[in-house]
Amino acid sequence: MVNKNLVYVWGINHWRNISSYRSRIDLKNHIYQFIKLNACELTLRLSRIYSFLCDHDHTNTVKQSGQNEEVQGEGDEDEISSLVEA
Repeated sequence: MVNKNLVYVWGINHWRNISSYRSRIDLKNHIYQFIKLNACELTLRLSRIYSFLCDHDHTNTVKQSGQNEEVQGEGDEDEISSLVEA
C-alpha cells in the first residue's frame, strides 16, 4: 500500500520542477484524487465491518411477519479479518 503522505510530499517537491501550468494542475488533481479514493476505500471498509458486527450480534432479534425470532450470531473472526483486508 502506498503512503498518502509520501505521494503528497513527492508531488509538492516536484511541483517546482514543472514548468507548464497545465501540468501542475494535472498533478494537483491526480494527488487529490488519489487521497480521496483512499479515504473512500477506508470509509467503505469501516462501514462493512460495522454492518458485519451489527448483523452478527449474539443477541440479534429479527422481525419476520410480526413475530420476534431470536437469531444466534456466529461472530466469526476470520470473516472480520477478511473485511479488514479487502
